[in-house]
Amino acid sequence: MKLVCVENGFAVVEKAAGEVCEATPEKRGIPDLLTELTGKKAYTVHRLDAPTVGLAVFALDENAAASLSRQLTDGSLTKEYRAVLEGTPENGSGRFEDLLFRDKAKNKTYVVSRERRGVRRAALEYTVEETSEYGGTPVFLARIKLLTGRTHQIRAQFAHRRHPVAGDARYGSKIKVPLALQSASLSFNDPMTGERRNFSLGIPSGEVWGVFDTEK
Repeated sequence: MKLVCVENGFAVVEKAAGEVCEATPEKRGIPDLLTELTGKKAYTVHRLDAPTVGLAVFALDENAAASLSRQLTDGSLTKEYRAVLEGTPENGSGRFEDLLFRDKAKNKTYVVSRERRGVRRAALEYTVEETSEYGGTPVFLARIKLLTGRTHQIRAQFAHRRHPVAGDARYGSKIKVPLALQSASLSFNDPMTGERRNFSLGIPSGEVWGVFDTEK
């Protein structure tokens, strides 16, 4: 975990692969580390999958936690992701709308064809930034805006269309690299001042990311 910004009511961090946004019986969470570093109780506002890297915001008091949670619900808190996806894109941009079912026992999300108990609607928009290949496999770099926040949403929706995230063996990727999914930008209203705060990261270095323009 790398600290990006620490203010009175919140902290923005750059999460590393393997770190978790909430503690588990086996592992301490980022809020525990932030509490030690800042001396303030840290609260999880949103979650990133353990193998996903990039930006996440945590609240450092109850009022900030309530404000940021409201923004997450009403859409004021926005997130964009960057991913390396397998295959050749059919379009330069688009929107996916699906019904998703989360199988907690298998820790996997599925696109399904009809509504039933446990099924939730999911939507995202994407823009293709570059195409290339990695080890002979066609890949493309995309920016993705989540319109809903479902578990494994990006991974499941793209895999359903035969474009798994590179390195995502759970969803069918054949490329053996760390999961190529990054929380690339984050924007929200400062819970104390109301000022709009914007944070962004460049393309990660190494592995499959390296076949694209790292200056973006």
